[in-house]
Amino acid sequence: MKRAFILSIGFLLASCSTLNNLYDQNKYFEQIRDSEIGMDIRTLFMSSPDYKSYQWGSPKYLTQELGHGYREYQFAYGACKWGLKVDTNDGIIVGWRYIGDSSYCKYKKYYEGAW
Repeated sequence: MKRAFILSIGFLLASCSTLNNLYDQNKYFEQIRDSEIGMDIRTLFMSSPDYKSYQWGSPKYLTQELGHGYREYQFAYGACKWGLKVDTNDGIIVGWRYIGDSSYCKYKKYYEGAW
């Protein structure tokens, strides 16, 4: 009984790490960015953990005017850099792109940290 309990705890601790290896972590990053299209940039700043720290100005994000009523907000997460194309009239995200090497942009689908 005790041995089964210890084995099941060990399996649970290892399973998230194992499952993450089955998923394309770069593709998961892209799925998250794709899901942001159509959202209001202000809502995204307040609701997403990826952007919450940017809301208070640290770290800083860059903006670039693209013309024709669009602005790009540029972000970095370590060596991963991406930009969100936002309609300046209503603040809606209309697209995104990588800035630099896309191989640095990876997210793990399952949490691997301490409980």
